[in-house]
Amino acid sequence: MPAAVTIDEGPLDRSTRRACGELCARAFAGAEMFRLFFPAPRSRARSIAALHRAALAHLGPAGRCSVARAHDGQVLGVAAWLAPGGFPPPVREQLIRLPSVLAAFAPHWGALRLAARAEAATLARHPREPHWYLQLLAVEPAAQRAGIGSALLAPALERVDAEGALAYLETHDEANLAYYERFGFALDARLDLGRGGSGLFTMRREPRR
Repeated sequence: MPAAVTIDEGPLDRSTRRACGELCARAFAGAEMFRLFFPAPRSRARSIAALHRAALAHLGPAGRCSVARAHDGQVLGVAAWLAPGGFPPPVREQLIRLPSVLAAFAPHWGALRLAARAEAATLARHPREPHWYLQLLAVEPAAQRAGIGSALLAPALERVDAEGALAYLETHDEANLAYYERFGFALDARLDLGRGGSGLFTMRREPRR
């Protein structure tokens, strides 16, 4: 990781959540899942940003966030975890987030059924035992392959190992499987979203005693 990059942990203020949402829109612009959800290129970035802003704002009390910043304060990466017992987030948080989710899908109402199917598929695979859930990891495209993702993951995985806990994640890009395998995750399942999409992949990192 570049020496000028710092990692901040803790709740995100509104401006940081906005910067993280815009970063996610750039990082996930080419992801097949989001291209299926939001087929109109002009509104895709806005929808992706809105979804991730809402998610980061309403993780619930079990949410844990880390942000990588450049020396000038620019957000270069973000990671969001839910601690054991934090998934799903409290119903109150889900209800507060719902209007933002619906607004993100407003230009693409036809994709709501696909999104609901993806949500149901991931819920069915989600671990029932206590676990840490990596809900989001995103790095600015121009800053990728510089160790920022590793720096965001390392503190949380140290905590996971100290607790002897299971860790779990989902990724919509098959190319990410090898990346997460470097950190001890293993493929759990491939979930087919239909419509010719590449699907979703679930991964588990078994407890290390």
